[in-house]
Amino acid sequence: GRSLYNDEKGIKFTVLFTPLQPFDPKRRRNAKPTTITKIVYVHEDMSMKDMIIKVLDTIKRRNLLQTSWLYAGSRLEGSDSLTFTYTVYRSQNKDVSLDNEDDYLELCTQVQSARKAEVTLKLAEQKVVTGNNLTEDEQDDDEENENPRKKRKQHVPSMEEIAQDQHIVSLQNKYRCEDRSCPYDLCYPSGPTAKHVHLTHKHLRTWAAAMARGLNVLFRHIY
Repeated sequence: GRSLYNDEKGIKFTVLFTPLQPFDPKRRRNAKPTTITKIVYVHEDMSMKDMIIKVLDTIKRRNLLQTSWLYAGSRLEGSDSLTFTYTVYRSQNKDVSLDNEDDYLELCTQVQSARKAEVTLKLAEQKVVTGNNLTEDEQDDDEENENPRKKRKQHVPSMEEIAQDQHIVSLQNKYRCEDRSCPYDLCYPSGPTAKHVHLTHKHLRTWAAAMARGLNVLFRHIY
């Protein structure tokens, strides 16, 4: 369906990509790395993998998919080719790590609760190191780990978590503020004067958790 944000274009991603810097003996150690900046619009219902593909296609680096742990959903044989961090519009939390599907869900939830559906996504390319080309020091460190090749388990959401996410979306749709003079996107009309109370991500999570447990509660019962 059509996006609810940015004139139906979707969530605005400002992509800052830092490619792997080629070795240059003349380059100063503290020299600022080259950064490629692009604007990408992502529909709020787009999956994390589709988002990654769209972003990498935009910067013309789809070749990094096959060595990306985030895209694979698990740890691969070689080291990770990309790191992902994000900052939601006017959020106090800067450069939050994006490591899995749960992190992406959190990103989308925060963006949809923000005044503007905008996020800065930073990608940094990393040198891919496999077991065949590890240095001696890296091999020694690798042997000290109990199980360095063990793949991390992919989180499978429980039925309650799925229900919570569905309730959050429902609450966001129900309490989206249409008052242009209000500084918030999500508000709860409180009391006889219908005073606007900003619905934060914490509010939505707590409320949705109660609803997922089958409790028919109002916002004032939560806070």
